[in-house]
Amino acid sequence: MSESGTSAAPTQVEERLRAALAARAHSVRPADLRPLGPPTAADRPAGWFCAGSP
Repeated sequence: MSESGTSAAPTQVEERLRAALAARAHSVRPADLRPLGPPTAADRPAGWFCAGSP
């Protein structure tokens, strides 16, 4: 990931970025990846329906 793309030694920025991404990845738990439940009537704002002409 260095500028030239040929160097095997990572730069300081690459090391810091890699460490930050690894720390963030370790903070994600399985519960964070579960889909949310389906919306309920309480989740919908009142008055957002089309009932035709008044």
